[in-house]
Amino acid sequence: MGRFSSRSAGTIISPEKVGKHTVAFMLFHTRDCHAFLDFCRSTPDVVECYRISGEHNYLLKVMTESIQALEEFGNQSDKTGTYTTLIVMSSPIDYKFLIPSFDDANLLR
Repeated sequence: MGRFSSRSAGTIISPEKVGKHTVAFMLFHTRDCHAFLDFCRSTPDVVECYRISGEHNYLLKVMTESIQALEEFGNQSDKTGTYTTLIVMSSPIDYKFLIPSFDDANLLR
């Protein structure tokens, strides 16, 4: 099993507040993982990247300014492999912290 990295606590910022109005998940199949990962690291639109099992190699979370910018991202990524795009229409479950805050933990007692 792979190693998970820990990250320090940070601030959650609404993507819309920084001009990212379109969110999509993209399933990628590539034959050149190194070139694909270099591409993903070089673009600020890729905010998460997962190596997955099955028909596809990677699952990306992509945030762009618009549908047009998402389409341009897709055009740029064509050279790295084939993909399926799943556009997020809404997110009915808010962000969840893995570990409750101290105040929340006291409420559970």
